[in-house]
Amino acid sequence: MIFGGDKSTCDSTATFAQGAGDGAAGETRTLVVHLFRPQAIVVGGGLSLVGEPLREAVAGQLPRFVMDAFQPVPLVALATLREDAVPVGAVMLAARRLREL
Repeated sequence: MIFGGDKSTCDSTATFAQGAGDGAAGETRTLVVHLFRPQAIVVGGGLSLVGEPLREAVAGQLPRFVMDAFQPVPLVALATLREDAVPVGAVMLAARRLREL
């Protein structure tokens, strides 16, 4: 169960995951694939807390939106740092910039 097993939260998560390939979010991932041709898309921050249902939905829907010339689509993974990915990345970037001074 997700988020402590609360049924309403699990139902909401499943609904969100089913729509993961639609709308602006789907178009953004497609744009990233078409422009940068990444080997992987890593879902981090608060979205990673949704977990495997979101990862599966994104991975399953992505091929639908990516042009044939850009197939196969990149691997979709959850960040191991989960919601800490953003602050840890910010600290690492700041440390790198300080070393450059």
